[in-house]
Amino acid sequence: MSRRPTAEEPVELVVPRAVPVPENGFRWVRGESGIDASTRIPGLFLVAKGGGRLLPVIPPRDLYLEFLRVEPDEASTLEFANRFGKLGIPQEHFHSTECSGRFGESAGRWGHEIGVFQYWFEVWQSIEMRNLIKLRKLLLDSGAPLEDERLKESLTRDLVKTARSYVVAEINRILAPGVSIPLSNYQGCFHEGCSYKAKVPRVTEHVSCQLILREDRGRVRIGLQLIPDQLLTTVWLQFAELVAGGRRVRPCDLCGHWMDISETARPGAKRMHERCSLARRMRKWRAKRRG
Repeated sequence: MSRRPTAEEPVELVVPRAVPVPENGFRWVRGESGIDASTRIPGLFLVAKGGGRLLPVIPPRDLYLEFLRVEPDEASTLEFANRFGKLGIPQEHFHSTECSGRFGESAGRWGHEIGVFQYWFEVWQSIEMRNLIKLRKLLLDSGAPLEDERLKESLTRDLVKTARSYVVAEINRILAPGVSIPLSNYQGCFHEGCSYKAKVPRVTEHVSCQLILREDRGRVRIGLQLIPDQLLTTVWLQFAELVAGGRRVRPCDLCGHWMDISETARPGAKRMHERCSLARRMRKWRAKRRG
């Protein structure tokens, strides 16, 4: 299939902001957080290593698929953060013997966000594959009252439709602006002598928008662009575009992971990631040299 002329190319819908990533990367440090001795708990917190510059990194258009592959462990989350930056979730105040008292994103919150996104992506995947058995189980896990005698008939009559409504509701919930209220922002700190005090909560505008004018070959087009304010919001906004039909994905023939083929000139012809294709060519080249 031939591509449309440049003048008819759609304006990119999701335009992520550049995320500052430390030149020397991040690290997980062990520390403790809490408002008093009774709530004092240990945890891992993501902080910059220090030194070097902050490098602006533009999130890729398939960031949501990169996030889909992240495991909720130290190594995998750290690799993702060093490539793309912090998620932008509320930071927690903590104290550690490994560094001075500071703020950082907690490993517990990272694990939660990874689990939530991967769960709803799996629901979407089951919808696309019409896997009704798996879809029913996933919806029950989400708390859908499929076994309630008063509701199960209407909810299970069209399970795919019900699942779509749940996916849409979850995306809307996450992308809706709200008030960022970390518990510690309303309290003090367990650490004796710490001057950390309560802070006023702030309203978070997860997504802003703008109209853009583009002229090409004498033709002017107006397009709408959505600008996510946080890295995690970029993940969900890209996923929303996929759910709404604005993006296309397919599994890689080699590694099996999803790949975004929306921007490919011939989507049907792309069968594997570029990195997988390169690795396969290198294996063939080495085998030929040995042979």
